[in-house]
Amino acid sequence: IRMSISLAGTGANDGFAHNNGLVVFCPNHSTCNGGNHITYTGSSTEFYDVKYTSGGGYDLDLQTNTMVVTNDFTFVDGDVVNGTLEVRGDVTATAAAGNTIGGTLLLSGAAATQTLDVSADVDDILSGTLQVNKSSGTVNLLGALNFVIATATKIQVTSGTLNLGSSSYHITDLDQIVIDGGTLTQGNANITLRGTGTGANSFQITSGTFTGGSGSIDMSLNGVQELAIDGGTFTSTSGTLTVGQDFNKATGATFTHNSGTVTVTNTTNHTNILSEGGAGTVTLYNFTINLAGGFSVDIEDPTTVVVVGTFTRTQGRIDELSTAAQPFQVQGNVDIDANETNAGADGGSDMWITGGANQTIDLATITIWD
Repeated sequence: IRMSISLAGTGANDGFAHNNGLVVFCPNHSTCNGGNHITYTGSSTEFYDVKYTSGGGYDLDLQTNTMVVTNDFTFVDGDVVNGTLEVRGDVTATAAAGNTIGGTLLLSGAAATQTLDVSADVDDILSGTLQVNKSSGTVNLLGALNFVIATATKIQVTSGTLNLGSSSYHITDLDQIVIDGGTLTQGNANITLRGTGTGANSFQITSGTFTGGSGSIDMSLNGVQELAIDGGTFTSTSGTLTVGQDFNKATGATFTHNSGTVTVTNTTNHTNILSEGGAGTVTLYNFTINLAGGFSVDIEDPTTVVVVGTFTRTQGRIDELSTAAQPFQVQGNVDIDANETNAGADGGSDMWITGGANQTIDLATITIWD
């Protein structure tokens, strides 16, 4: 059974005036019809405060429409599916396991601060896209933000700022992060990306800013994820950024290492480091490779990689494909743990020791750098 809320009047807001009041959608509440899903067919309606509490797993289906909440949205249980839920105030979620917001949750408006409070939510809360597109101001995340596995999930920052938290929150099971304007601030949040397929830009910035904090960023799952710095400024975490397949930086974009570690680990593919659009340098602080199964880190033409901190190789090789004069340079210490003995190991590279201070080269028990 499905009941329809159709707001198709004439004039502003489809003829509906919210009068700064609260609208509660409660399809299974004793005072409501009970046992019905809700289909929303408004086109330009603006609500003030909205609360959704289904009382029995029923959904609010926005179809291809946009529901605009000019103040606060409270999500108690049920599912909000399809369409766009645009909120210009705070979002508070207290839903139990199995209750999600799908489609696009758009946080907009010009409020100086908004909160996305999922601290009382006990399980995966988002199964679609979280988009921040504010003319000004900041959205602050409160709590761990868990996405539903096996759906195409995304965080997109178009304008304004999304702050992932000052505490050790976790962002998990997310397919993709896209920054095409505005600022995404990591804080202490640990971010885990799953990737959406070979060549997918799992973390892509085309303009705007990513400001890394101290949490980890893990892009190693599934072995097919790409960090694509196509524009703007990417300041990495001061912790560990783990890359799976590709690390690409356009020549007009900025990558700042933030004294952090970039670790490459992959058991299914080679990993490419590329300066796109012409000769360019990728400067890393600490750089660690741990590639099992004979896979390599390929320094693509015409890229130069400079490690100003410590280079550590646990397993795997550097494959020098670049025509730059000194494609792989280490200005800090070198720690080579073992010979690469895998018969299928690809590649081979010169390593240029170019630091201006004393450097330690630790080859452990091996006899060659290969």
